[in-house]
Parts: sequence; C-alpha cells; structure tokens
Amino acid sequence: MWPRGAFYHEWATCGVIARALENDHWADHLVPSQLTVDLCQPIPAEPLTIETTRIRDGNRIRVADASALHDGKVIARATAVFLRPSAQPAGQLWGRSAIPQPPPADLPALEQAITVPLFGSDDPRRVVGGHP
Repeated sequence: MWPRGAFYHEWATCGVIARALENDHWADHLVPSQLTVDLCQPIPAEPLTIETTRIRDGNRIRVADASALHDGKVIARATAVFLRPSAQPAGQLWGRSAIPQPPPADLPALEQAITVPLFGSDDPRRVVGGHP
C-alpha cells in the first residue's frame, strides 16, 4: 500500500494520461479500444509532464505510448490502442451450441486427483516410442 499524503489519486493520473493520448493520437476514423496504465510509484501532487509517442500507425489500428514524468523520472507509463470501426462481415455469427455444465459432484478431492509428477514425465511408458 502506498503511503497517504500529498499524492494524486491513481484514477486522476490515468485520466490525464488518457486525455494526452487522445489529444495527440486520436483521429475521426478511430475509436479508443484499449488503455493499459502502469503506475511505477506514487504520483506526487506536483506538476507532471506527459510525453506521448506514436508506436504504430496503420489503416485500421494506431498504437501510442505515454509516459508521466516527475522531475525527469518516469513514474507512470501507458499504451493506448485505437481501432477503426468496421461492419460485421457477411455470414453466420458464431455462437455456442451448448452451455457448459459444472463437473459432477463425485469427483475425487484435489489432493487425491493430483500426483507428482503432474504429467507423468518420468514414466517412460507415457513417452511415445519409450521403453517399458
């Protein structure tokens, strides 16, 4: 747990980073689809610098990275993925034909079911072409 004190809330930092990525890398034909933020240390309640870099720019996808810096040191980093929306292709949409059922209640206890080695890798009879 990070110490309490003069720190920004993590969600506020994530919002600032997301907004910087959106301002620098969004386009009319793209929609944000994924944002991953890594908080490397507590975010001090002091001025931060957000730097962004475009990593990939294609016809259907754009990927950008951002770093939040405090006194020149990276304290958070993020990656955003922007995608171009498209129509569903023609054809039947896949769907599950049956709903999976839970296992039967009379399964052996976990301690009885698992033995070492787990895959029987030490048993030559289990190896294809092994010698009994």
